[in-house]
Amino acid sequence: LENGASFGLVYGSAGAPSLAEPPAPTVRSIRTLWGNQLEITFETIPNVSYVLKSKPQLAGGVWTSVQSLVASSHSTVFVVPMSHPSGREFFRLEVLP
Repeated sequence: LENGASFGLVYGSAGAPSLAEPPAPTVRSIRTLWGNQLEITFETIPNVSYVLKSKPQLAGGVWTSVQSLVASSHSTVFVVPMSHPSGREFFRLEVLP
């Protein structure tokens, strides 16, 4: 990361696990790419809908949708710009109903 920038990932779920719902996605890898891009690879379940969200700080604020998709494989890669003015950004991947 450049100029003291940082990022964070949020794990877990606010609700109790359910057998009817897919498990929470798991991060497989994170790396920075040329051009100030962040690549995040998640384990996913094919044909399940996901949304990647971000926000600049964990304490307060609202999660903003970055990208949504229906997974086509057991591994899904998101490439997002690292351009938040504060130099910090937190990401989470949610399973959509």
